[in-house]
This record gives sequence, C-alpha cells and structure tokens, in this order.
Amino acid sequence: MSISELLQNLKTNIDSMSVGEKLLGGCATAVLAMGIVFLILVLIMYIIKIINATPKEENVNTESTISNISDIEKNEDISEEDDVDELVSVITAAIMASSLNNIIVRRITRTNNIQSNWEKTSNIEV
Repeated sequence: MSISELLQNLKTNIDSMSVGEKLLGGCATAVLAMGIVFLILVLIMYIIKIINATPKEENVNTESTISNISDIEKNEDISEEDDVDELVSVITAAIMASSLNNIIVRRITRTNNIQSNWEKTSNIEV
C-alpha cells in the first residue's frame, strides 16, 4: 500500500485498518504537515529578507558628517542643572496628564535605592 493510498484510507475507512497501518498513516501525516510548515517558514524568512534589504548609499558626504559630529559634541556641554530642570518639567507634565487636578511640583529628591518597588514588596514579611 502506497502512502497516498494509506492517507486516503485514513480519510475514509479507518476502522478497517490495522494498528500498524494507522501508525504509519499518522506518521506520514505528521511528516507531511511539518514539511509544509517548514517550507512556509522558509518562504516567510526570504520575504522578510527581501523587505528589509535596503540599497546602500554610495555618495556619503564625509564633510557634513564630521560637522554634524562636532555640533553634537558642542551641544553635549549642557550643565547638569539644565538636565534636572528638564527632568522636573517632564515629571510634572506626566503627573498633570494623568490627573485632573492642578499640581505644582515643588521639590524632587533623588534616592539611591537599589531595589525596585517589586523587590521591596517581596521583602516584606507577612
């Protein structure tokens, strides 16, 4: 009995088949299904590679790149106080966006806690 006949018998009259034929038919079905899935996954992989392929730019202006890097280095000289002010304004904006009340943030203090709130909660003994 060929594999195609075995699969056809599995579809129509499985009661008349022996245990060995049922087992062989089940294995053939599994191998066929895994082969189809593998081929589809390989096809999807190549489609993704084609989509992600971008043409390389050959005419890159190195002078503009160097000037952009020097501009970035100049902008990095912002003082830490400006960073703290920006942080306070971002936190205030987040609080205002999440609530309906007008809130004024007067002071923000940093803590040197190594543990997160989840870790602190787990350390509390019941």
